[in-house]
Amino acid sequence: MHYVSHFFGRTQELNTLQQWIVQDKCRLIALLGMGGMGKTSLALKLKEHIHDNFEYVIRRSLKNAPPLSELLGSLLKILSKDENIDIPDNINIRIARLINYLSSHRYLLLLDDGEEILQPRELIGQYRQGFEDYEKLFRQVGERPHQSCLLLISREKPKIIQSLEDNTRCVKSFQIQGLDEEAAKEIFKMKGFSGSESRLTELIKLYQSNPFKLNIVARTIQELFGGSVTNFLDQATLDFNDIYNLIDTQFQRLSDLEKEIMYSLASAGQPLLLTELRQQINKKGITDAMKSLTGRGLVEKTEGETHFTLQRIVMKYVNRKLSR
Repeated sequence: MHYVSHFFGRTQELNTLQQWIVQDKCRLIALLGMGGMGKTSLALKLKEHIHDNFEYVIRRSLKNAPPLSELLGSLLKILSKDENIDIPDNINIRIARLINYLSSHRYLLLLDDGEEILQPRELIGQYRQGFEDYEKLFRQVGERPHQSCLLLISREKPKIIQSLEDNTRCVKSFQIQGLDEEAAKEIFKMKGFSGSESRLTELIKLYQSNPFKLNIVARTIQELFGGSVTNFLDQATLDFNDIYNLIDTQFQRLSDLEKEIMYSLASAGQPLLLTELRQQINKKGITDAMKSLTGRGLVEKTEGETHFTLQRIVMKYVNRKLSR
């Protein structure tokens, strides 16, 4: 079993997910969030808490985008406990057999890196060519009665999840945000820091309480600024290649229209109304593109939920691209 060290906060998230899986017996859950938010760590910590409720726990990564037939073949061999089992080529039969196993036993399946089967440079939730069969899997797991749970961990939400959520109480999605302030402070306290609590709060907000970003910043403060948060904030340019690379991975998955919206928001330097964006860009599909960007966590609402803007670090990244 894989254990998670230095896990901070997330008590409410763990309790909610545990309730959905153990008590409510949800069949399909999408655990969603931006890169670096700690989705995988949360899923592994959750597994530590609830694995005794299942006969078998299986974790698979979709990092290299395995075809569904390959994934199902691997799962069926494990669940049948027979490496030499005869598995039909027909994808529908493979899915049906998996559902039979999920019905006769209580299994927990963790599928990580779900965004890898989704199409980049399109609005959020579209499947890559050749991976459309994954929708059949999610639909069957969500709609067919069984006693197991599939937890999909992804930066992006497949469209079928929303459709299933609207029609059954056994399918849910959970969008994780940054750590709460106290949990975020623990990252810095563990590494040793000096400075006022207010400056530390300022720093945490600057990096949206993103655990990955905060760990990078905490190491830098320790190594280059003697543990002083104040010195870092007063002297640093906030530029970190690791953080920019994380943002760039998500930016490169955007459609052309989404990128154009990001450029407009960065150029404006202030929150804009949707009508103001339409005036600047004057293209069809602005509303759908904004929904997609919001779902990816790259755009946030402000000023009474009517204006849109970019997080400060994201804005610096986009402005740097504009200046090239």
